[in-house]
Amino acid sequence: MGLHAVAAHAESGWWSADEVAAQVPAFAAMQESLPDRLTADQAEQRRLAGWLGAMEVAIDVIGTEGTAAARNYAQKLRRELGRHAGILEAFTTELVEDTGAEMIRAIRRTAEPKGWTSCDAPPIPGFRRASPAALARACTGVNRSAAVAAELAKDALLSARLATIAARPWPTLRVPTPEAPIPAVGAQGAPWLAVPTDVLPLMVSELKSLDEADREARLDLEARAEREGMASRDDLLALDAQLDARLATARHRLTAPVLSALQEVSEHEAPPFALCPVPLALGGCAGLAVEPDLAHRYVTDKRVVRAVKRAKRLDPESLWR
Repeated sequence: MGLHAVAAHAESGWWSADEVAAQVPAFAAMQESLPDRLTADQAEQRRLAGWLGAMEVAIDVIGTEGTAAARNYAQKLRRELGRHAGILEAFTTELVEDTGAEMIRAIRRTAEPKGWTSCDAPPIPGFRRASPAALARACTGVNRSAAVAAELAKDALLSARLATIAARPWPTLRVPTPEAPIPAVGAQGAPWLAVPTDVLPLMVSELKSLDEADREARLDLEARAEREGMASRDDLLALDAQLDARLATARHRLTAPVLSALQEVSEHEAPPFALCPVPLALGGCAGLAVEPDLAHRYVTDKRVVRAVKRAKRLDPESLWR
């Protein structure tokens, strides 16, 4: 959280905003707490994004039939993630700017009556602020930063204003809920397997390979757009949608043998089971999940194991067509 005032010189003394701020306990406390809070928030965003990604893969794997409600919920989650990221960026930017402004006002309130002026050397590239040696070379006179900081450490007005800024409510990442319980795909009212946690782990490396191929295709698209000057946003969005559809098709074709085997297993169960594209962490689907021991028995059935082996032998290139 660097603070750089306009450089000036005075033989009677000078101060560096960064040096002063680093020695003021109230400011240092804020500087230490902000990264921790930001890291915690970003970890929560990644957790939700992971659940969302697993749900989107599960929707593609199951296919479009019967997954409209889950797809709408996934879009709602993605919008919430984007909204929160924007709000958090604006919030932290304002927090940093307001804190810096309060520090500069307090420093000037303390230093200017004494005739001490600011002097901050340009920061060294790759570092947050100039080193003491760089300041000593750039600034003439006596460094009064420690004296200013000592007074500000006892400045009740500054401490109160920094405390007010620090007390601002942190934006909350709210996990939205679907408007209605999402139905599982299969026999109505049947207990369901959570595809993200029960089925997708059977094909982790293969699904990851498809994702990598998809990323390469999108990078090629971006490079071509720059090279050929494809200025139309609508054209780019249309091409992006085509790649989304291609990836969804590839995921479905890859896992089709496994889903077919699971369907066969389900038909021999009483009651049969359905498939849910929503992770348990996001509430799953309407009704009840299959008991964990039964879920394990279903996905390790010899028919499913054989189908997984067949799916792993598929040529990835053929899945895109």
